[in-house]
Amino acid sequence: MLKNFLMDWAVPFDLGVLPENAMPLLDFTVPGHPRRWQAASSVLERAGRDPAHRHLCGVVLLRAGLPHTAREALEEAVAELGAAAPGTDRHTDLVRADLATAYAHGDAWEKAIGVLADLLNNWPDPDLTDRHGERLATRLRELVRHTHLKLWEIDFQRLRAEMFQESAAAGEITRSQRLSWARTLIAEAEESPAIEPYDRAAQVLTSLIEEDTTDVVALEMLVRLHAAAGSDSPGLVELTRRRLHAVAPHSAALRVSAPRSRMERGLHWVESSKESLALLDSVRYSEGEGQVAWLKLRLLARARTDVPDYAFCAALSALDQGWLEDAHRLLTPVQDTLQDVHRHVLADAFARAGQGSS
Repeated sequence: MLKNFLMDWAVPFDLGVLPENAMPLLDFTVPGHPRRWQAASSVLERAGRDPAHRHLCGVVLLRAGLPHTAREALEEAVAELGAAAPGTDRHTDLVRADLATAYAHGDAWEKAIGVLADLLNNWPDPDLTDRHGERLATRLRELVRHTHLKLWEIDFQRLRAEMFQESAAAGEITRSQRLSWARTLIAEAEESPAIEPYDRAAQVLTSLIEEDTTDVVALEMLVRLHAAAGSDSPGLVELTRRRLHAVAPHSAALRVSAPRSRMERGLHWVESSKESLALLDSVRYSEGEGQVAWLKLRLLARARTDVPDYAFCAALSALDQGWLEDAHRLLTPVQDTLQDVHRHVLADAFARAGQGSS
């Protein structure tokens, strides 16, 4: 996927502005380190001390793969450091650089581009010959470039899918081409991120499996698709997993990559909650990314029924538009796991939309 370029962005942007005790925590958050969740939990507990520790908290969380939780800590650090305009305080600017990275990793590319552009427009060295200015300019160019690449990738995969669709309609498509058709639809969905291409891919794969219930490639693709996008048919999800287990019991697609420790589960739960609220915020207030945020929120509401916050925020977004039926449909799978605070907020939202939630 196109986001891979972000892996080259160093976090923190400048190690020199972090507290002196930062290095052990940063070492613990190297990918795969067994103590990274302990480090992330530790900085969350100490984040309220001062802006420096909030900054450290955001950096550690970002390195641990929790960009939405990191984003909140970094936003608070910037706010607490004062209202210094970009270019007037180097320390605050370097915290803003890390905030831009958190936005980018959290798919808020419009926000990341805005932060980087503000920094560069007010950078003390207008020629950007210093090390920091040059790196910021490189990051901004990469984000803008990949924003365009993402749109081109979606268009390309969409056109390719239409080609396969025409071949299928003419009865001139092979089994191998149908697998390629499904891969194309999934690639489009991963960049969009819309439910509809996933569902069309599921239809193609399901038809292949009905013709041959031992097709391991098609079964693995459909299992992975269900994990990414969920399904409106829970029975099909379970049936597909059973079929795959019967022919390939050790398939990697059957492995559930759920967090293992209570601490890790708790951190991922917080991250999911922050992500759902960030997406709702984008839907409501971001002109450029609002539609994409709605698509992702709707997708996660179906795929992650274990986290009711996604369905809750998706329903609120639907009610903002007066889409009462959509709101009810989004909430149905999580009715039994909604908390009281969810229900009170939803009751008010349904009342404003002109209908009770029961």
